[in-house]
Amino acid sequence: MNNEKFIEEISQYFGVYESDGDVELETWTDDGVNIHILLYDEDLSLFEQFKQYVNDFDVDEMIDLHREIDEYRNDFTIRESLEDFENFHKFLLLVLKELSESAKGEFSMCEEEANRRITLRENRNGNIIAVIVNDIEVGEIEVTDGHYDYTEYSSNNSVEIVSIDDLFKSLEK
Repeated sequence: MNNEKFIEEISQYFGVYESDGDVELETWTDDGVNIHILLYDEDLSLFEQFKQYVNDFDVDEMIDLHREIDEYRNDFTIRESLEDFENFHKFLLLVLKELSESAKGEFSMCEEEANRRITLRENRNGNIIAVIVNDIEVGEIEVTDGHYDYTEYSSNNSVEIVSIDDLFKSLEK
């Protein structure tokens, strides 16, 4: 999912603030704790960074972090904190699932034809930079002047592709 589409999709769930290529997502837990998620201008796409945040989310760490604040500690019991952040994590997982399904739709026909799980990892600009088949990175795509060159690591052969379908055809060989 390219960054533009990610921002469009994620804005259904979060307040989105952009500055110099960095993106801040803002929302609140069910009990009103203000949450800010910062995604930086780096090699991974915004979607991949969000996915990492959700997968690395640690309820205990969030509770510890917030309980260092006297006001929070006075307002919330440990049990309330646990329930609130567990619910927030469920919310994050739901959002990630929705975004993943939206992104998957772009390639699902080709994935089914290849009868393999194929992942296309994007850089921060939404350009595909890695091709992963069944959790093994098999090649990369270089985009130059509107041309797409796929290089398979095992053979070091480079093939110009015009579309995602061309990529999947070359993977079938």
